[in-house]
Amino acid sequence: MLLVAGDLQRPVGNFTSTLQILDTGLLESFGIEQVGVAGHPDGHPSIDAAALLAALRHKQDFAVRTGMRVHIVTQFGFDPEGICAWDERMTEQGITLPVHVGIPGPTPVAKLVKFALQCGVGASLSSLMKNVGSMANLARLATTPDEMLLGLIRGRAVHHGSRLVQPHFYAFGGTMATAAWLRAVADGSFTVDPDGRKFVVNA
Repeated sequence: MLLVAGDLQRPVGNFTSTLQILDTGLLESFGIEQVGVAGHPDGHPSIDAAALLAALRHKQDFAVRTGMRVHIVTQFGFDPEGICAWDERMTEQGITLPVHVGIPGPTPVAKLVKFALQCGVGASLSSLMKNVGSMANLARLATTPDEMLLGLIRGRAVHHGSRLVQPHFYAFGGTMATAAWLRAVADGSFTVDPDGRKFVVNA
């Protein structure tokens, strides 16, 4: 189960957060064995950092108390260095839940910006919007899935206590294209650029 809240100012039902759902005891009573919960490397527009950290501690305590397998799923972003820095901060704060990092599938930049605006992606989107008029300044940002994956791999190599364990792909309607790209990667059918920052799947 993937358990995430929305951003409505007034909840539609009786629950105002996923923490309340975890605390009902219903998940374990109905035999749910694994649950994904939200993590926010870019922060959240309406929740401060202290509250986000407290929520992750609550979710981690739930995992310890129930024995359920709990992992963090992040929103997609464009800044692997920022995600790795967030990962380090969470480790320092005692958060040990594994993290499935949100990565966009192969998608044009303009479409990515559109979905990022709709999904409320924070710092990564701000950086992209500042630089979108000058493509030469996008070097630090990862606007393709290969750049994100390689950036995260580099970050994990430096941070040996990393909890980043696997990607969570957002297809944005391009399900077949994303699946074909993933199949090529899984088969090793790709060529890495000499600088090690990008790769191209082989047709």
